[in-house]
Amino acid sequence: MTSYPPNFIPIVDAFDQAVEALAPIDIVRWAKAPIEPDFLEFDQAKLDEFDEANRKLERLFRDALADGVIDAWVNGAQGMEKLSDRESWRTRPVGLPGFEPRTHHLTNPGPNEEREVFIERGQLKTWIAMTATRQPTDAELDDAIRKTVGPDGRAPSQNKCAEIVRQTYPQVTRDRVRGRYPHVLPGLKQGRGSRKKCAS
Repeated sequence: MTSYPPNFIPIVDAFDQAVEALAPIDIVRWAKAPIEPDFLEFDQAKLDEFDEANRKLERLFRDALADGVIDAWVNGAQGMEKLSDRESWRTRPVGLPGFEPRTHHLTNPGPNEEREVFIERGQLKTWIAMTATRQPTDAELDDAIRKTVGPDGRAPSQNKCAEIVRQTYPQVTRDRVRGRYPHVLPGLKQGRGSRKKCAS
């Protein structure tokens, strides 16, 4: 087992902490829940939701590594060594989202390094705090609003939509969601009911 200073954490554990802190709490709880013995139906929708949350966070995490907001380290002969090839982190991996202990050009893109990668705990804590208050772009918010439309083509009222969207982006105000709502769903008037039919 690789030893390392207490103020560092393996990149795999660092990303897990980020998911637990930043992903919607109901998704994290579902993913961590033990499988019941009588579990018969595979909940693909929930699995897809958890996968998407992981991919969004992985994109943010990789951008932070590439931009130097978070530094990547390896354990060298003279102590911890910072990896200088930052831009290589930006590449998206093939397969499931997340990180592996060591880089791989397909499943875990990053610097060409065979040693285990670590993150400094203080930087991780700061980045999580910054990301928790990060405002999504209009494109990200619009995408979240579109996803509130049900499979039957019916969408929630503006207030209900804001409530649903804030489960993913709790830092976003209801007024901002309501402001984007008419642009994303222009054929839908605000209503008091739970859902309204979208114009085709």
